[in-house]
Amino acid sequence: MKLNTKRFTFLAVIVFSLCSINNIYAQFPSWGAVTPGTNGQVNSLVEFNGQLIAAGLFTTPGRNIARYNGTKWDTLGRGLNDTVYSLAVYNNKLIAVGAFDSAGGVPCSNIAQWNGTSWSPVGLGTNNTIFAADTVAGALIIGGKFTLAGGDSSSHLAKWEDSTWSPLGVGVNDNVYAFERVGSGLFIGGAFTMSGTDTVNRIVRFDLDSSVYTPLGAGIDSGNVYAISRFQGVLYAGGDFLTIEGDSVNRIAIWNDTSWSPIGTGMNGTIRTFEAFGDGLLVIGGTFTNANGTNANNIVACGGPSSFAPFGGGLGTTTSRVNDVMGWRGVTIASGLFSNINVARWGLLPSVPELITPLEAENNVSLTPLFTWGPTGWPYFYTIQVARDANFLNLTRSDSMLTVTELQVPDTTELLELTTYFWRVRGVNGMGNGPFSLIRFFVTTTITGTVNTSEIPERFNLYQNFPNPFNPVTKIKFDLPRVSGNSSLKVEVYSINGELVKELLNTDYAAGRWELSFDASQLASGIYFYKISASQFTQTRKMILIK
Repeated sequence: MKLNTKRFTFLAVIVFSLCSINNIYAQFPSWGAVTPGTNGQVNSLVEFNGQLIAAGLFTTPGRNIARYNGTKWDTLGRGLNDTVYSLAVYNNKLIAVGAFDSAGGVPCSNIAQWNGTSWSPVGLGTNNTIFAADTVAGALIIGGKFTLAGGDSSSHLAKWEDSTWSPLGVGVNDNVYAFERVGSGLFIGGAFTMSGTDTVNRIVRFDLDSSVYTPLGAGIDSGNVYAISRFQGVLYAGGDFLTIEGDSVNRIAIWNDTSWSPIGTGMNGTIRTFEAFGDGLLVIGGTFTNANGTNANNIVACGGPSSFAPFGGGLGTTTSRVNDVMGWRGVTIASGLFSNINVARWGLLPSVPELITPLEAENNVSLTPLFTWGPTGWPYFYTIQVARDANFLNLTRSDSMLTVTELQVPDTTELLELTTYFWRVRGVNGMGNGPFSLIRFFVTTTITGTVNTSEIPERFNLYQNFPNPFNPVTKIKFDLPRVSGNSSLKVEVYSINGELVKELLNTDYAAGRWELSFDASQLASGIYFYKISASQFTQTRKMILIK
């Protein structure tokens, strides 16, 4: 039962489907809003402390930055007073960079850090806009329009390490827009043409150990590089450029460590972002409607240079844009400026889990039971609830973020002897909470059962036990419709003389189709009666135990 559900996400399925040339991207499923979204453009996404962070230029649900916990959006303090262009996580802190001078009311210069409760500056910051941020080899790297970082000369690139700013070698001569990590270095893209006295047209590789900048061939002829990604062993570059060494590439090209190549007919609009999901899927976002001959509404799925597919019908219109894409809790998240929402997700809700243990007919359930369930489709993690009532109003246990399909109750247990417990499980991912399983119940002695609350009967009914006669276990089923107000539920077993020999249930009323197992191994052969008392309903039936 040690299945790590993070490995079995919807992304894995769509990768397989693209490689199989199965165009499920176009219609199944479609993009859905991460409601209510933002009222302005979202430039960057990142995960921090398990939450989705979105930043850009908007005033709600936060001031240019907000967080989403899977259920609702929330603010990060007082936010930032102007545009955020990029996000990163460094030393367990959220890093925001852009063109702002205040974070949470604290003065800062284009860069700030959030520790989970408050904002603070990152040294003296920079003298101009920062467009990109990433972490490489234990250092925070930034790039942008600035020429000073920490008060010292830094030509559009700088490094923050050990609470000190320093230039990234000789830097470059114009704006930096994109990074891609590789080993102890990174690829850098932007609008620059020189690094020191060397020509590095709009894309260059930098090694942190040697502080050496290495050109990638002749680079890009003109325009800007806004996105870089390492995918299937080659480097993808995207932006608004049109040619390399005079040859048409139309905004996208690949570098194989020795030369540049076009990708078919390229794109008919600007590329703003790449996101590689392993070596099976590269998601491309921007402002385009055609990708190498494939219809694409600002976002497209790529399985390699010759394999493109529409992605969920696309996002927005011809005036919209996709600025960033990432995987979060097993689904795809895209952000930008589209559909008055600006943050969207693509995937499926987890399916219903099937409970395994405790078994329906298991005797003497331990006070430290092992709960197990079968893996469901598309989960990122699981939530299990255990309660003494079928309505789960008073939880005994509620465990979330479980990445395996089991929960071992510890020795320091909250479970009581001779007590009825109800439990259920659901999967959770970036689309939200999946449906709960059927409710199963057990007693910490000999009674187990299930409650199906997805099928509410219209009337009371106590069914004949089955099998009957029995030895020594039989099943008792009954239906409970919805009733007004609070009530109780009892199921009791009486001898032929009217003596109470076993109380099977004594709990709160809950509508649904109930089934419980009764083990009579401690009773003598004979005729017995089982009685239900639920709200205003009572009924008794006869059963025969033959040993």
